[in-house]
Amino acid sequence: MSSILNKILFLLVYVLCLGIIVLNYLKYISMNKFCLAAIILFFCYNSQTAISQTSPCDTIIPLTNMIFNWQDYPGAVAYDFLITWDSAFNSTKLHAIGLSESRFTISNGWVVFSDDTCYYWRWKPVMKAGSSSWSSGCKFCTHALIGINNIHEKMPSEYMLNQNYPNPFNPETKITFYVKECSEVKLIIYNTIGEQIGILADGSFSQGFYEVKWNASKYPSGIYYYKMTAGDFIDIKKMIVLK
Repeated sequence: MSSILNKILFLLVYVLCLGIIVLNYLKYISMNKFCLAAIILFFCYNSQTAISQTSPCDTIIPLTNMIFNWQDYPGAVAYDFLITWDSAFNSTKLHAIGLSESRFTISNGWVVFSDDTCYYWRWKPVMKAGSSSWSSGCKFCTHALIGINNIHEKMPSEYMLNQNYPNPFNPETKITFYVKECSEVKLIIYNTIGEQIGILADGSFSQGFYEVKWNASKYPSGIYYYKMTAGDFIDIKKMIVLK
């Protein structure tokens, strides 16, 4: 609804300014500065009141420390936050009101959400005069992180992502990686068209050698890729599911 009102407001400002320009040309009125100021004020207002999501959106997130972020809204005294099962927001999975910050954190996501399930979330600012309109909905899917084991007592001197074993495999394989110092590490699985389909690691890891298992029983035979990022280190390897 707010986007429709903004379009109507834009049209009215446009018609008003066009009329002022015509009248000025005909020497009936001289208000070019007013017209320019009206345009500037409209666009400033429109940019400030735009409601948009930040993250996560159209992605898979782990059921650990789930963080939802959105932009600060000018003049907002609080925020409401909503998660549902459907894109039409006809149901309610989680509803938080009166948030003081433009973010919401769920520390133990597995208590609230199911694994490998998609949900939708949105937010709205609460103004002194009352609540504003909701933002557009954003989809996210969940994935539970499986056990990650530190497999050596020795400490590595470099980052490394090793080839999975066995490969090809059905349905389970092991992936080992090295972390040379305390780092934020991500190990993500993608299909051949670049879609993120799994998260094997996402968090802070101390120095060590790690091993994680991936079970592909839900996925068809084919080529998959796994990507590790840790600081400036990035590596991608290919693996094959053969059923």
